[in-house]
Amino acid sequence: MHFNQRRFELIRDMIVILIAIMSFSISITLNFVPLYQWFVKHYHLANLIHISSNELMLNYRNLLDYLNYLGVSHWHRTIPASTNALVHFHDVKMLVQFNYLISLIFIPFAGYLIYKRIKSSTLWEFTIPLKVLGQLLFICLFLLFIFFNKFFIIFHKVLFRNQDWIFNPYTDPIILALPPDFFEACFIFCGLLIMFGGIIMFYLGKRELHHSN
Repeated sequence: MHFNQRRFELIRDMIVILIAIMSFSISITLNFVPLYQWFVKHYHLANLIHISSNELMLNYRNLLDYLNYLGVSHWHRTIPASTNALVHFHDVKMLVQFNYLISLIFIPFAGYLIYKRIKSSTLWEFTIPLKVLGQLLFICLFLLFIFFNKFFIIFHKVLFRNQDWIFNPYTDPIILALPPDFFEACFIFCGLLIMFGGIIMFYLGKRELHHSN
């Protein structure tokens, strides 16, 4: 019975901490503007929609403000956008806000569980599960890199109830400034952040084992 309780607590703590790491990584990725700046510069994205790079970056930052803040109800833009596109960005905003809610709940809870395990010297129990999960994540990132287009389509079909995510570049030129390669980079960057969080947890567990011997 005691063994089953410890196993339950390990699974529970792992799930909570992984959700916290994933949610935090998504938030960091969403707001990591330098990644988009790199694409604007090296892919000459502003030229595709016939505006300056500064104007494109202003539109992008305004889009982030719209997605990030509940109090911002309108995307201030100089780029044309259809009604369907605006509906899609509103749907994205709801998902972003849901992610922030998850972060608000799970990050403090995860911090408490990590603190509790540090005090009881049981962080080492994470080492084997984290090693397995790290290998699975690496495989997933590799497959994501190879089959990103298929994954991206499935991702949208799962998350969105409509077809508004399919943009027409003539009515919604913003899609030309948000190329698939940028989204692929975002997913890989987010995956690497999650992996980095897992590595930190793994290192802390291994250090605990080392000090206990």
